[in-house]
Amino acid sequence: MAYNTLISIVIPVFNEEEYIADCLRHLMAYGKGAEIIVVDGGSEDSTVAIAQEFPVKIFSSEKGRAVQLNLGARKATRDILYFLHADTHPPETFVEDIYSSLLQGHVGGCFKVRYTDGPWLMTLNSYLSKFKMSWSGGGDQSLFMFAHTFEELGGFDDTLQIMEDFDLVDRLQKMGTFDVVPNEIVASSRKYHENSYVKVQLANVLVFQMYRLGYSQEMLKNTYHRMIDRLR
Repeated sequence: MAYNTLISIVIPVFNEEEYIADCLRHLMAYGKGAEIIVVDGGSEDSTVAIAQEFPVKIFSSEKGRAVQLNLGARKATRDILYFLHADTHPPETFVEDIYSSLLQGHVGGCFKVRYTDGPWLMTLNSYLSKFKMSWSGGGDQSLFMFAHTFEELGGFDDTLQIMEDFDLVDRLQKMGTFDVVPNEIVASSRKYHENSYVKVQLANVLVFQMYRLGYSQEMLKNTYHRMIDRLR
């Protein structure tokens, strides 16, 4: 029996023509009628044209994940918000998983992540992602919560250019318990194919620690891109 879930899925995109169709097909198959909102940040490829082939809502925004995610949340009409990257596939049971987590009293949560066909060391990333740690809730793990909780938090801080997901999770965890669902979301390992695994991990760890120490957004962004650019 077909029905609509209480979930609105918000997907920020920018030049995601390689991934958006597979993502949307997956959500059509397993989303149980979830509302799907694609927020484009000015793509210069066929991302929007591809998304228009699916029964989803599409909005235009200035580029920036926090800005795009906030716009998608404002346009959402369901009770639960689920923020997802275009190059990820949540588990086939993600609707039931989200319901179960929130019904257990968690204020929000994310999923254990597994990366596709990356270096063998990435199995360590996947293993560690099942534990609730200070870095849980990063974008690849996706993030869900009630819409009223998101509103109470004031949404993502759209002045942030980087680490906006960790900032929101930090504030969310002050409201109650945060859940890491053990079922796996499958994420693209493209950044690891394009760059050295070890050096990308070093960049991630360094910038995360700088964020925790209160460095400016400009410093965080410049440091990350400077380290990654050296690899290309």
